[in-house]
Amino acid sequence: MMIAIGAGLIFISFWILASRHLNLALATLLAISPAYLMRFKLGGILPSTWLEMAIIGIIIAVLSSLIFQKNFRTDFSKRWKTFYQEKKLLVFLCLLIFIASLSSIIIAPNILSALGLAKAYLWEPLIYLFLILMYWEKKDLKTALLLLIPTFIFLNILVFNQVINGYAFLEMAGNDANWRATGPYPYPNALGLFLAPASLLLLILIQDFFKNKKWWLAGALIFLLIANVILIFLAQSEAAILALFAGLALWILSRPKGMYLALIGGVLMLGAITYYQFWPKIINKISLQDFSGQIRRQMILETGDMLKDHFLLGAGLGAYQTAVAAYHWPVMIFRDEAGKLFEQTVEIYMYPHNLFFNFWTELGLLGLIAMSSLIILTLVDGWRAWWHNKDEYLLIISLSLIVLVIHGLVDVPILKNDLALLFFFLIAASQLLHTKTIPATKA
Repeated sequence: MMIAIGAGLIFISFWILASRHLNLALATLLAISPAYLMRFKLGGILPSTWLEMAIIGIIIAVLSSLIFQKNFRTDFSKRWKTFYQEKKLLVFLCLLIFIASLSSIIIAPNILSALGLAKAYLWEPLIYLFLILMYWEKKDLKTALLLLIPTFIFLNILVFNQVINGYAFLEMAGNDANWRATGPYPYPNALGLFLAPASLLLLILIQDFFKNKKWWLAGALIFLLIANVILIFLAQSEAAILALFAGLALWILSRPKGMYLALIGGVLMLGAITYYQFWPKIINKISLQDFSGQIRRQMILETGDMLKDHFLLGAGLGAYQTAVAAYHWPVMIFRDEAGKLFEQTVEIYMYPHNLFFNFWTELGLLGLIAMSSLIILTLVDGWRAWWHNKDEYLLIISLSLIVLVIHGLVDVPILKNDLALLFFFLIAASQLLHTKTIPATKA
């Protein structure tokens, strides 16, 4: 009952906020994205979350303004025309994603569940993307990043409380032999999936504070960035660690003397790896020879076999586990670090742990092409724009998207409420920063 009451209060709050300050309401959404963990059922039937109530509140506010406010309606029309003229390809790709989601709902064995997934992972984040591109200016992006700081602090408090007391926020952290931090999330990788790309965005604020000679604020954010990296280590999310360090390395290379810094850092890292004899573990991890890597290789093989029979339409939204069951080996033989063979029962995971297989199985070939094209378009446009004007905001947002993609090669970085919002936020922010024309009127 209390969760339902809280959801109602969030809905009303965001409706009022969006009616008066739409840009601020949109900026707040990413900061409260962990609120998707608070789940309930509308009318005791339809599953929903606090995060979704905030998004629906914004949508209702926009629709109400369109219906009852002539000035808003006129302004919205001008903004849409400006947006569409400049972003026709983006609009086309988003339309393809929507069409792919409809076909994936139709073929899904559980249409109601598939509808809920499409709504939470695609439709609402796409509306979020369009509203950002139609209404935001660069200053609104900075506001959104500043609002992320309390979220990072909240995650740090929860994780370090978990470290001290040995339990997670929503469930037990696991046995002592294989303890991993989870923060507010139900499993450890969720912490890395959000923090790796989101933490890199702190570099924008750090650079701004240094530029404005606000040294203590810049120092505080550097400390927060380091704390976030520690959280990822505590979650033992190895792919997130690798992806984040790849993003940081690319950022260092972009500095005026980045090549020298990268060379020094590379030599020190190679020395440390050699001294502590990490090479065998690193090679096993990269080549997917360790236990988790072997599971992922088998998952890829099973998914590939399944897609041969579902090449065009995929499995449908939320139907991967059902579709791949016929191709799954429940008991598999693995090799441990000493080379010894052993048998292990392997579950069927909710999604294949690969970004592109995720798109293909959930949205079909059309969805794979549309989502991949959206990523490529954003990165190519962002690179071209940064090469010409050296906008640091644009560079860091592009690197954050690259971190998400790298992590996505071995995990599920989009098909989750907060991650879907983060993904489309990065797409929108990148597109916003290299938009040539400014909307006709201000919000």
